[in-house]
This record gives sequence, C-alpha cells and structure tokens, in this order.
Amino acid sequence: MNILEAPTVGDLIEALVERGLRVRDAHDAIARAMTLAPPRSKRKPVQSTLFPDGAPTKPRKVKHRWPEGFSLTADRVAYAADRGFTPQEIARMWTKFQNGAHANAREYADWPAAWRTWVERDVEYRQREAEKNGAREVMDRRY
Repeated sequence: MNILEAPTVGDLIEALVERGLRVRDAHDAIARAMTLAPPRSKRKPVQSTLFPDGAPTKPRKVKHRWPEGFSLTADRVAYAADRGFTPQEIARMWTKFQNGAHANAREYADWPAAWRTWVERDVEYRQREAEKNGAREVMDRRY
C-alpha cells in the first residue's frame, strides 16, 4: 500500500510497519506529524468518499455565545404559554435560561431552538414530578 493512500491512521501505521518501522515508532511519527500539520482551516479540502460525484454538503452552523439583543419576545412567551406555563413561570424560566447560558459560557448555533428545548425539557420535568407526586398522594390516601 502506498503510504499517501492510507485511508485511516491504522492503515498508515500498518503500512509503515510493513516498511520496517516498529509499531510504537510509526505511531510516534504520525502523532508528531499531526502536531506539525497546519490547522484544518488552512489545509486543502479532501475529496469526500461519501459523495464521489462531488455533491455539496450542507455547511455546519457556527455556534456562538448569547447573541446581542436576544430577549424574551412575545413569540417566545407564547411558545411557553402554549405548553401550560404562567407568565410568572415563563419569566422565571427565562431568567434561569439566561443566567445558565452566561454562567456556563454556553454556545449554540440556534438560540431560539435552545430556548424551545429548554421549555420542552421543563415540560418533561413537570410531567415526571406530577407522576411522582401523584403516586405519593395515592399512597397517602391508602393509610
């Protein structure tokens, strides 16, 4: 196998061993070469084997911290209200969402989707708590 044609690091190590290098030396050489390689953004793009005809792939969205001007809009309030939250609960949820994002330096590609996910998880949490509390109430009534 030609070393330049090795599809994986494992195949490359195998090819170097076939040429007389010890496995550990081959591994060390590859690790060293990877640390000296230019950052991925400066490398030439590699032809994808998934799309041999050159079909374009969808670019990934870039994650970023809390966007300037991102606030609790009427649409966001309505989304939470449609799921049974009161205005006071929504305001508290928004504060927790915002504080958590800032405190943990959260990054998202889609902040509105992150808010919707936060609301959905709170709905799931409420349902679990209601099931737990409902079971306790049933047990309490038996005694």
